[in-house]
Amino acid sequence: LKQKDKEVERLKKQDLLSGLDNMKSEKIGEINLLSHAFDGIDAKDLREIANSLKSKSEFTNSHVFALFGSKDGKVPAIIALSNDLLDKFDSSTLIRPVVEAIGGKGGGGKKDLAMGGGSNKENIPQAVEVLKNLL
Repeated sequence: LKQKDKEVERLKKQDLLSGLDNMKSEKIGEINLLSHAFDGIDAKDLREIANSLKSKSEFTNSHVFALFGSKDGKVPAIIALSNDLLDKFDSSTLIRPVVEAIGGKGGGGKKDLAMGGGSNKENIPQAVEVLKNLL
């Protein structure tokens, strides 16, 4: 059963990563903002997706990722930055107003990846607008 559970998790993650073709991409000055909202995703899975995106070669320069999930009434959010933007931005500073927009408080993490969460899934578009204004 453990082996089957691992296989189900692997297939689930593979399916999630294949759905990233639908990510919304916007150019803000020299920065590429990629955003996406997933259904049925918790914070742990969202972090794995963010780390996968950051490691892809086509996203190594001037990329900001805004990823949102929703599961069991919770709306996790992640802001991740490509390494070249770390001298200009801090994701733990960017995450706080984004989290407030989805009905949460706080949020934090490292300079390149920060997490938080709220409970208002309908406000994800406003949260992305808040981030765009900060960038």
